[in-house]
This record gives sequence, C-alpha cells and structure tokens, in this order.
Amino acid sequence: MLTVVKVGGGLARDAGDGALRALCSVIAEVGARHPLLVVPGGAEFADTVREHDDRLGLRPQTAHRMAILAMDQFGWALADLIPGAVRCVELG
Repeated sequence: MLTVVKVGGGLARDAGDGALRALCSVIAEVGARHPLLVVPGGAEFADTVREHDDRLGLRPQTAHRMAILAMDQFGWALADLIPGAVRCVELG
C-alpha cells in the first residue's frame, strides 16, 4: 500500500533549524521499507505567487497554475534533500 506524505512549505521557511533535513532523512528511512509518495507544499515559492497575484490582479486560472508550479519547485528541492528520492510527474 502506498502512503502519501505532505511536506508543508513552512518547513522550508525554517530550514535553518534542521527540521526539514531531519524530516527528509526520516522519509528516506521509511521509504526504503515502504512505498511513499511525497507531496510538496508551495513554500516560499507560493508566497511569491500570492504577492504577484495581489499586485498584478492575475486571473484565477493563472494564479492557480503558478501555485502548482511553485509546489513543483519545492518538490525539486525535496527530491534533492531526500536520499534515494525519485521524482515523478504522474502516478501510473
């Protein structure tokens, strides 16, 4: 059975305290024994989207797509921080 783990973007903001790296190590350890799917939050990347949306008045579809891309950016970072992680675009 696949387990889904959401990693909130707030952990990236506080990365200096080591919590994100510690969590990534635990995810790697568990993932070596059990199938995991890690879903990233938007982190500060999504905050930037919100700022631009507020300033520019973007269409909802545009802001939504940009927020999804923000999650993808944090996903790239997580894939780099989680030993043995493999990025995927879709399940199947």
